[in-house]
Amino acid sequence: RVPGGAQAQDTQLLIASGHIPTAQMDDSSAQAVCLAPVYLAFGPAAADSDLCVTLLLLSDTHCMHHELPPPPCVERPDMTVLVHAGDFTRKGSVAEVEAFNTWLGALPQPYAAVLVVAGNHCQGPFCEFAQGTREQQSTWLSAATLLHDDSIEVTLGVVAASPARCAIGPGQGSDVDGADSAGGGNGAAPRSATVRVHGSGWAARTRRKIPPGVDVLVTHDPPAGLLDGGHGDADLASQLDALAAGGAAPLLHVFGHVHEARGHCFHHSPVAAGEVDHDAVGDADPLEGEIGCRLSVNAAVANDGMVSRTVVRGWTVVTLPLSRLILQQHHQQQ
Repeated sequence: RVPGGAQAQDTQLLIASGHIPTAQMDDSSAQAVCLAPVYLAFGPAAADSDLCVTLLLLSDTHCMHHELPPPPCVERPDMTVLVHAGDFTRKGSVAEVEAFNTWLGALPQPYAAVLVVAGNHCQGPFCEFAQGTREQQSTWLSAATLLHDDSIEVTLGVVAASPARCAIGPGQGSDVDGADSAGGGNGAAPRSATVRVHGSGWAARTRRKIPPGVDVLVTHDPPAGLLDGGHGDADLASQLDALAAGGAAPLLHVFGHVHEARGHCFHHSPVAAGEVDHDAVGDADPLEGEIGCRLSVNAAVANDGMVSRTVVRGWTVVTLPLSRLILQQHHQQQ
């Protein structure tokens, strides 16, 4: 039996949602806090001939979104996608979801898309949010697109023929001329680009099938063996390995769930390179992945341990040269 009271309710929710409390449930008071953004870049992120797509990543805010600094300012919000990989609530109440929605709606820049999946603290068996219909959930989360186990094609801003800048970090950027490969330079007619995203929430984890040909994958839980603290999903890892072997894996996989395993990993298919923890990453210098690599990010921002009491990390910002994205899409269509 679990003793009565609010703490008992929290414990029951943790057990029901897949967490098993341990003797050391929380050590947030002793944990260092660094809310500076982490900047990651694919390939030559500051190339003088390329526009960039920017992805602003978060996970596991657990109702503590108000503790985060504002998202880094981007010069092309119309080519920016904000992604939250789940657990934006503590207990999955509608009031918590609506508070998160209000915060999203008040963000200072209008992005091309705000994409969200639900985590175990949003879709557990005792979560009010999980009891709503899809239409109700979309209403409660009207400032974002909630992906259950869905794919979406996000239309980015017009790739203009006039110069633009690709900002990749504080005080950094590169003047670009519209990216010939994207159809915007040397007098070519301006056009839009797209990024293909598949999001799969906690409730879909036992039946999900990751489709080939998506650019960005968002799940709440990590794949087994990669930034997972030993708690990743083996079937998800197997699906990603199979896609990588066929040249159809997503360029970017965003997840969270295991707070203490936060970090990122650039890797080639299908063999993963060494993992890099956010704790060891500098504040301003972007980390560049070689052309042809993929990137996995555990974007959890809440403190280590079973009980989330504070935010200890900030935004992860990924820049992806538009030509690299278009090359990936062209290759997968062959």
